[in-house]
Amino acid sequence: ALKFLPMIVAALALIPALVLAASGATITDAPVAITSGTATALQVNFSAQWDESGSQLEFYARLKNPTPAAWNLIAGPTELTGSSGSWSASANLDTSGVSPGDGEVIELLAVVRGSATPTPSASVAAQWEVVVDDTEPQGYLAAPLLDDNDLPYARQFVAYGVAKDPQPEGGPAISGMAAISFQASGSFSGMANIEPDELGPATMKAAKVYDLPAYVTGLALEGSLKDVVDNKTDAECLIGTESAEGCDPADISGVNGAPAFDDVAAGSWYEPYVRYMAAAKYFSGYGGNKFGPNDPLLRGQLAKLLVIAAGYSEDDLPDEPGSAACVFVDVDPDAWYAGWVWQACELGLMKGYGNYRFGPNDPVTRGQIAQALYNLYQSGNAPDGSVLGVPGADGAGAIHDWGWVPEDDDDEFDPDALILLGPEPFTDVAATDYYYEAVSQLYNVGIISGTSATTYEPARNVTRAEAATLLYRALGTYYGINVPD
Repeated sequence: ALKFLPMIVAALALIPALVLAASGATITDAPVAITSGTATALQVNFSAQWDESGSQLEFYARLKNPTPAAWNLIAGPTELTGSSGSWSASANLDTSGVSPGDGEVIELLAVVRGSATPTPSASVAAQWEVVVDDTEPQGYLAAPLLDDNDLPYARQFVAYGVAKDPQPEGGPAISGMAAISFQASGSFSGMANIEPDELGPATMKAAKVYDLPAYVTGLALEGSLKDVVDNKTDAECLIGTESAEGCDPADISGVNGAPAFDDVAAGSWYEPYVRYMAAAKYFSGYGGNKFGPNDPLLRGQLAKLLVIAAGYSEDDLPDEPGSAACVFVDVDPDAWYAGWVWQACELGLMKGYGNYRFGPNDPVTRGQIAQALYNLYQSGNAPDGSVLGVPGADGAGAIHDWGWVPEDDDDEFDPDALILLGPEPFTDVAATDYYYEAVSQLYNVGIISGTSATTYEPARNVTRAEAATLLYRALGTYYGINVPD
């Protein structure tokens, strides 16, 4: 269905308000609002000021491209009483002589005059452009990393999604996201939504926490994306049984419980991520039933997380470095992290500092963890079907399918044949920094976010709670929506 999106051009009045022979008139506070009704329904709301009671207000539209057409009166004339007021009009452009197509630009004209003669030749007060937007949002939805029985690891889990609304081809505007929605059924309760996070212009991230009882009779979770002009994606079945009718509840006999740590407060922002990733055996706590959510993540710990994500267990670890490049003088062969560090190095997931040093007990910085997750993607070792998954696996991931597009139709995975869709907005991440591409791509697909709208703080240490959150997002089960060809 055709929808319309406003773009107020430079200033609201492209042609300044004129002083009429008997009255003056200006239009103020003049956004063009879009209804979610029929395909060509356009609603305009603005305020006006005038000096003479009995003035007339008219609204016109015409197609601008490829060449401007004749003006069509689509609403009014409406008599203005008093000296100021608000005005609203709705019009069906198809029946008003303006029948736009996708990507075409429409000019809109508001006129205040002292008579009802419908001609746009005098007393122009304000002019706008809108672009026809028939493009669905792009993005993905994700469900938690699932175990072999397709059950959530923990009773509490987060479904999440990231989306943006692309600029209609040939048009001057980007519409923007309106909602990422999740609908669930089964014998459980959905907790409050986490407020959406703005990742960038016309981009949205949203998440919802679900709390399952020990047993459920059925579980189905689906999600969808919608932009501000009501273009929607079809709902995707995230958890449950996919059928021709949609997402049917699946019979589930029970849900694995997740560890509870004394220092992980119930209701804290990181609780579902920490408990879920601990239940999935990525993290373990300290003695005394402590997790240390605010402790810095150490490089030896990160090596273990990445190697587990790559599909290795402790039984698979080497007893010694496999190459000279992975010999580190500060990695004690008897230390618990030695095999994890050597394996992470051999897989290309982490490197040393130089001078045969790895720094296993050094804190991990935000720049380092972004690069490490990027390495996991580039290596092709991310779990099949995950957000960091790669082409050739059971469903490509967000980075390839959505955040990046291939330069050619070759299905063979080649990270060097990918184009980044727009840089990250952080002033403290330079193009010459080794982690620049990693930060850019992880930001654009919603895995990482900044510490402010313009800062990433790459040198700041990562906490264990933050690491659990990043791993949760990066390894979740990926459901691509309207991705580029």
